[in-house]
Formats: sequence, C-alpha cells, structure tokens
Amino acid sequence: MAETASKYLLASVQEMEEAHLSAPTRARMLRLREMYALWLQNPRWGDSDIVRQLKQTYSLSTTQAYEDCRLVKVCLGNLGRLTKDYDRFLFRQRCEEGWEMARKADDAKAFAAVTATYLKGTGLDRDDPTAPDYATIRPQTFVITSDPTAAGFKPIPGIIEKARRLEARYIQEIEAEEQVPE
Repeated sequence: MAETASKYLLASVQEMEEAHLSAPTRARMLRLREMYALWLQNPRWGDSDIVRQLKQTYSLSTTQAYEDCRLVKVCLGNLGRLTKDYDRFLFRQRCEEGWEMARKADDAKAFAAVTATYLKGTGLDRDDPTAPDYATIRPQTFVITSDPTAAGFKPIPGIIEKARRLEARYIQEIEAEEQVPE
C-alpha cells in the first residue's frame, strides 16, 4: 500500500480511475492527501495529532488511523531511509519548535538565529539559479539515410535505377552539346 500511496497521493481522481484503483482505495488516497496537506500546514504536529484528526474526521479505528499516519509519513519522507524529503520536513519542524521556544522566552536573538538557520537550510538566502545546467544538455544525433520513409515519404519502387538512367541520359545530352561546333 505504501507504493500505491506514494504513486497516487497527488494523482487526480481520473488518473486513479484509469489505473483501476478500487473505490475504497481512491477514497483512502483522498483521505491521505488531506492529511498530507494538513501536516504540511501544521509541521509541529506529531503522529498523535494526525491520528486524532483522522479519527475525528473519518471515524477510523485507532489501528487504521495509525496505519494511515504511517502512509502519510512515507509520503513525507520514508523514515527508514531518512530521505531528503523527510529530513527537510524534520528540519522545518525543528525550526518551528525553535521559533516557539524563542517566542516563549521572548528571546529575539534566538529567534533571529533560528531564522538565519532556516534561511540557510532551505536555500532562501541564495538567488535561484537562472542558467540551465548545460552538462545535462545532449546534442541531437542525426543519422544519414537514403530511406525515404524516415522523412515520411512513400518509397517509389525502382527510383534509384530510374535516377541512374536519367543521369546517364543527361550526361549524354551534355556531352553531345559540348561536341557541337559553334
């Protein structure tokens, strides 16, 4: 189910239908998407907050709510592999906690330090690169061919022989004209 959740979490209902996902699975994907968005809006929330929200909103059992919470966490970033997505999520969550502690302590220096760390950690302190990565650009390769179907034309049977005959005829005409005295 984790693979399905990762693949179809942000897919449209039409894409899910085209993939032949069952109606309960589609409904679950929409439920997981809602919790995913809610968790992104509330990064300080923990598992228990998401589980509580799932139980209240969808009347799920505790077991089902924790399973859904696990799938949302997989989509946020796989905890077992500690992917960059999860690290980013965790970094933002820790920054939120730092800001909250600085607010409670009324410590402007600590707040500024957390903000500086956040800016550096998210790359917001740097300009976005404007030039394309030229290392990834590959020139188009061209293959020379005498096959007219490569250009979208219908092949004409015996065209090469006909061209040779015409060429020979025109060469004879040119030679004949060159031999005629003026």
